[in-house]
Amino acid sequence: MNKDRLKTNLSKIEQQYGGQFSLEARHLDGDSTFTLRAEEILPTASTFKLFVLCELFRQAGEGHIDLQAPITWKPEFHRGGDGVLRVMKPGQHLSIHNMAVLMIIISDNIATATLVDLAGPENVTRTMQDWGLAATNIHRGLPGGANAAEMEQPVSSAHDLCSLITRIYRRDVLTPEWCDEIIRILRAQRCNDMLPRYIPVGEDWGDASTWIANKTGYGACRVEVGIVKAEDTVFSLAMFFKPNQRHQASFKCLADYPPVLAMANACRAVCEEIREEC
Repeated sequence: MNKDRLKTNLSKIEQQYGGQFSLEARHLDGDSTFTLRAEEILPTASTFKLFVLCELFRQAGEGHIDLQAPITWKPEFHRGGDGVLRVMKPGQHLSIHNMAVLMIIISDNIATATLVDLAGPENVTRTMQDWGLAATNIHRGLPGGANAAEMEQPVSSAHDLCSLITRIYRRDVLTPEWCDEIIRILRAQRCNDMLPRYIPVGEDWGDASTWIANKTGYGACRVEVGIVKAEDTVFSLAMFFKPNQRHQASFKCLADYPPVLAMANACRAVCEEIREEC
């Protein structure tokens, strides 16, 4: 990996789109790692939902949660933004497991608030910090509801996110079965405008030899964390892009929104350097 060239290319993207990256990438077939401001603590946007998923599975593995049990959502868990539950009437039931799938693959915010309440936000943060994610704190979860103004945004770092997704891929946390299920769910991600946008891995639904398992976040920062398994390599990546100024979106579709394009181009630059190393 030509780290100097990658740093130069990322700097050009920062200048083009007006912002700053924080990232960590690890070549999992080799031993190279690239970092850029990776220890900076930043708002995670929806990528903190990966922490919630891990805590749910941890509690399930210890017998505290039955993932097949039914759960519903309450009016106080209503959140705007992503998801489908906000257009459905409260009171309908899903299994806890399927609620978690909605939280990840379409980033449903009501599902997230419901599951943070179930798992306990303090438990999520404690487990992540016990696993060595020192910069990570989800506080009280996704801000919203009557106390939204008093709630802090979940925070983490590129180093923490990259460490976690790497350990999940290597089955170094939870059990191998739970790690495999996390990867399976992340592979079904439907928010694919950034990390998967320019990387030559096609859509898959099962036993494909190449895949991307990722979680995306749209907020004050654009955030991406994931594993890329291409034909010739596999690597982990966590990346934040903090715009210098707030952009006003002109369209409902945000696929060509400048911070999204910045992330997509930066993810491609990282991938190209790692693949050249192979």
